[in-house]
Amino acid sequence: MKKFLTVVLAVAIVCTTAACGASSNASAETAVTEEAAPEETENAKVRSASDNPDEGNAAAQEADSSASNSVTFAAAWPSVPAELDEAVGAAVIDKNSGTYLEGECKAEGHIVLDYYEEKNMTTVYALTTYGEYGFQNGKFIKISGSGVIPAVIIFSIDKEGDYIFNSYTEPSDGSGYTASVKELFPKELYNSIISVSDSDESLLKKQERKYAKQYLNDIGRSAEIGDYSDINKEIPDISDEAYNAIFDRYWEYPYWIGTQEKIEGGKRYVYETQWKNYGNGDSLIYLTKYIYDTGEIIRTINIHIDDGEIQSSEEKVLRLVES
Repeated sequence: MKKFLTVVLAVAIVCTTAACGASSNASAETAVTEEAAPEETENAKVRSASDNPDEGNAAAQEADSSASNSVTFAAAWPSVPAELDEAVGAAVIDKNSGTYLEGECKAEGHIVLDYYEEKNMTTVYALTTYGEYGFQNGKFIKISGSGVIPAVIIFSIDKEGDYIFNSYTEPSDGSGYTASVKELFPKELYNSIISVSDSDESLLKKQERKYAKQYLNDIGRSAEIGDYSDINKEIPDISDEAYNAIFDRYWEYPYWIGTQEKIEGGKRYVYETQWKNYGNGDSLIYLTKYIYDTGEIIRTINIHIDDGEIQSSEEKVLRLVES
């Protein structure tokens, strides 16, 4: 069976400083209006962020106001202090880094549905997403990541008022998902979590695309931003046996006819797969690695296929690259 990378498509983004160079406060495109401070209770208080509201949640509230038919708790979302919003973003990145196929831009998104503070602990109820972006066929694509996943994130607050990560909990997968959501989250949030609204998904995707665009600006590139499914990946029409043998051995090259880019030792390289069909089961696969900036070819591999079977492979290393 020919191999296909499967990726759960998703949503919003905040990139690490080294990767996407942006913070979650820049993710929303909508200006924030001031809100009155909610009442404090005896045992717990919700911080008012009217002096420094979170742009992401403000954008979510505005987006929800235009979709009155959607089932969501967004109308009651609190404004979130910038420091807490940044802490949530960092927690999502830390939780997911290393879990998915690595790209060159790590990204996350979140919508804080509600939060409360009691003593020196803060509990956040959020919808989260995570993605890794990379170049494929010249487009900047979300090559791996998650869909919308609810999470309960708990922070302690130190003497300086900084949020210190404490724990991160997601609902169970599969048949136990709904029951797990009801164990972890307040009742008034069930609908927003179990049936994520189109407006929430749209907001998260907008955040993700905005941070991807910022990354492109940072590296001086212009490219179409999209999801994994946005690329039409043509697969060489060869036997499954030959296909698997080639791309198991040369796994760093794209398994489709096209290109993907990788940064190695601080330099950008392009890996390209080409296929020439001679008919009657005869064809030739060309694998090429070259430097993005100069086009200098580093390595070429020519694989000859006759009557559907691999007959020979010619490999040339034109320049050794220091690691």
